[in-house]
Amino acid sequence: MSEIPGPDQGKLFGAWFREARESAGLTRQQLADKAKLTVDEIVLIEEARAGARLESYKLIKLILMLRVVE
Repeated sequence: MSEIPGPDQGKLFGAWFREARESAGLTRQQLADKAKLTVDEIVLIEEARAGARLESYKLIKLILMLRVVE
């Protein structure tokens, strides 16, 4: 997997995020459940739309990093 861009890098982070989620074998719903978020929040991040909270980015980044390492 490529270097992790920061959430301030918009579309780059969204593309990394989706790739990481898929590589971890997680659906949007599964990731949302693990992160205690909604699927809509996952979509906001993957599509680099405004509205996602920085705390959500940090939590999901950690979940995906841990999942890929497993």
